[in-house]
Amino acid sequence: MKIFIVSCDFNNDLSTESAVTGALNRHDGVRFKKDAWILRTESSSEEIFESVADHLKPETCLLIAEVTDKPMYHLPAGIASWLRRMNAF
Repeated sequence: MKIFIVSCDFNNDLSTESAVTGALNRHDGVRFKKDAWILRTESSSEEIFESVADHLKPETCLLIAEVTDKPMYHLPAGIASWLRRMNAF
């Protein structure tokens, strides 16, 4: 299992938000902000991207980052604790 953080800037576009949310909800995970998820999946980042790519507009920003045991990003304590409980690292 791999853990990914996915963030998508919807620019207040409800149709894009709904479509992307539906695609990402097919994975085990949690939406921890209006525009961000933590996913636990066997899928690759490419597969996650392909599942939402048709729903993205040219101006939509999408970031998919695998969570590793040596993160190079800052996470709130509650999210880091949740990841530890999932044995992500």
